[in-house]
Amino acid sequence: TTKQEVGKVVTVTYEGKKATFTVDLIARKATEVKLNSYPAKVDYLAGETLDLTGLSLEATFNDGTTEALAIGDLSVTGFDSSTAANNQVITITYGTWKFTYEVTIQQNLSVSVIAGNNRYHTAALISQATYEQSEIAILAQGMNFPDALAAGPLAYALNAPILLTWTDRLAEETEAELLRLGVKKIIILGGNNAISEAVESNLKDTLGYETQRLAGLNRYTTALEVAEYIKALKGTPHRVVLSSGTSFADALSIGSYAASEGLPILTTSPLGLVQETIDFLSINNVSEVLVVGGTTVIPAEIEENLKTMGITVKRISGDNRESTSAAIASELYQDTRFAVAANGMTFPDALAAAPYAAKHNAPILLVRQDQIHETIHTYLSGSSIHTITVVGGDAAVSEQVRDELLKTLQ
Repeated sequence: TTKQEVGKVVTVTYEGKKATFTVDLIARKATEVKLNSYPAKVDYLAGETLDLTGLSLEATFNDGTTEALAIGDLSVTGFDSSTAANNQVITITYGTWKFTYEVTIQQNLSVSVIAGNNRYHTAALISQATYEQSEIAILAQGMNFPDALAAGPLAYALNAPILLTWTDRLAEETEAELLRLGVKKIIILGGNNAISEAVESNLKDTLGYETQRLAGLNRYTTALEVAEYIKALKGTPHRVVLSSGTSFADALSIGSYAASEGLPILTTSPLGLVQETIDFLSINNVSEVLVVGGTTVIPAEIEENLKTMGITVKRISGDNRESTSAAIASELYQDTRFAVAANGMTFPDALAAAPYAAKHNAPILLVRQDQIHETIHTYLSGSSIHTITVVGGDAAVSEQVRDELLKTLQ
């Protein structure tokens, strides 16, 4: 019996004669539980279920018997494989007896690819991976970078994709993505030399979109036009990023961080800041400038001039474009589990990826088509990153490089 009962009357009958006596019924219960062995599996990948194979517990009961306990008799708590964890404590309970052991949950390591037939298609696919719909889209020239460098923070602030076009005609892949998104308004970056009046006229008059063009007299003032738009959305910026306007790589590397932090990206030539940029910094009482890139692209003199304006300056740089991207990741993305990799020798894929990377709290790491710089290896090896999305096809980032990225994670 499992029910305790004191003074229970028992009647015995034999050939018409009865005898009665009383007994005390005592519930059967364990007096001792012994753990013979723990489960064999202690290392798990994310999403796996708990495996108790090898677990052996033995109970001794108050009636003097001993038997193995079934798994169904036990309560097992503490297992959660939804996220990575070290030393996760699992508790096994039987009655008042508790036993604990530890397991490790590792994230599945993966390198995936977003790649289209060309840069316009890739940008559209990145948009599809980021947005189900969007009423606004950013349109940048797909063959030349200067007017597009500041696009990342603007796109993120508007929750809008960055799509690419030819100068004189709208790319078919871009037109299809605008339709899928349900876009109502398109913000064009750059003047007519970047994206022609014919493209804008087609967007407005033929396709029925509202358009707005952000363009300055040159690449530096176009970046300021974008900064003013971000200011209208987010308020006066007291921190900004300063990147080279003559070389695209560093602006691409900082694009994700600048986007997620709402920092406008201003640009400069090695010869010095244009007066309009100086005025923007002064009028908005900018207190901190994050300079990205070495002194070859942004000389120390520019940094010193900023300091004389009372601005705090912090520089992140490496020996080359790849090591600068690794330095940005090491400095600003110490705990992330996700990264985006793109070819650093060309701009379109990394440019379009900025909103995608920002939404995943991911750095943008620059690689070459056929190799990975040692500083990228070092960053990845010491990071918590378990997933990398490569943007661009084999012509941009080869299968060999993708395999190498996966091996680095391992």
